[in-house]
Amino acid sequence: MILNKDEYESVFGNTETETAFSESLQSSDSSSRATFRTSSRRADAEANLAAKIEQAKAMQQMREQQAKLNKLESELKLKEAQMLAEIKLKLDEEKTRLQQLLAENEVKVAVALVKAYNAYDGPENCEQKTDHKVQYLCQNNESTSCAISTFKYKT
Repeated sequence: MILNKDEYESVFGNTETETAFSESLQSSDSSSRATFRTSSRRADAEANLAAKIEQAKAMQQMREQQAKLNKLESELKLKEAQMLAEIKLKLDEEKTRLQQLLAENEVKVAVALVKAYNAYDGPENCEQKTDHKVQYLCQNNESTSCAISTFKYKT
């Protein structure tokens, strides 16, 4: 058997439970909540500030590192350009030297040919002895002036 509450009241009669809070307790609770919210906001703000400070430090370090990289790249490009210029200068000097050697060789070949023709003509044509000069221009290493080389031979 189940008892119906409406039919049978409490042994103590009809009771209603009310919780009464004093005004000071309610205002204290409200103040406490406000303080908690303020503290929570302050902690959030401090955490946010600390994060932003660390982020700013990291950004500064990245900028400094990028500046170092840019400087090194500039130095590399400058050194590459200097080395390339030196190599080109040496190459030009060697080309000039080769041209000079070729010109000297052509003169030597021409002198040898003249001597060979004179020897072929025989001793009867050797009575006329003359100085022949073969001149050619050769450039010096700086390609700024010319030197004249003279070969003398008797025919």
